[in-house]
Amino acid sequence: MFGVIAFQTTGYWSFALACASCGIVLPLPEDVPLIWAGMQIATGQWRWIPTLTAALVGVQTRDWLAWGFGRALGEAVLDSAWLTRLFGRRRLAHSQRLVRDHGAIAVLFGRFFIGFRTPVFLVAGAMRIPFRQFARWDAIGLLLTVPAVIALGFALGQPLLDAAHWAMERARFVAVAVGLAAVAWLWWQARQRAVRTGMRNEAP
Repeated sequence: MFGVIAFQTTGYWSFALACASCGIVLPLPEDVPLIWAGMQIATGQWRWIPTLTAALVGVQTRDWLAWGFGRALGEAVLDSAWLTRLFGRRRLAHSQRLVRDHGAIAVLFGRFFIGFRTPVFLVAGAMRIPFRQFARWDAIGLLLTVPAVIALGFALGQPLLDAAHWAMERARFVAVAVGLAAVAWLWWQARQRAVRTGMRNEAP
């Protein structure tokens, strides 16, 4: 399940999957695996072209999934209690203002702010930004930021390697904790509904 965490030993496909999961499944920005990948290049274990290809495919997949999710749910996504808890009401409201004020180019702006990427892409889909416009600005943002972050990891060496390794090692435990908390919350909600139903049935 958490093979994405071990992408440094299992290759480019797992690395692409890690990039696609960040911000949706893994509570990490894609910058963490991108920096790690740059360091893998610096040690000679990986090569530039396949690393860049895997990174672009993975991050773009995450972006398109976020847009598609927003598009499928429509503006109801903007009032979703679950998404409000996940991203924060203020962050979603800021993303909505950004898309409303700037249109499709907000996708490019969102790319440069860690923590706002997935919310901006969700809101762009919910507010009916056409896919062609979304994909165009997203691609521009990817080409500007993904190689730069990988190059940062390549250039800065061991201190960032240690920090990235620490974060990736703990990401699996955070993901498990979040999953268990979600299951417990769903169980509790189901139990509460059953209790309320039973009380209504017993009422004269």
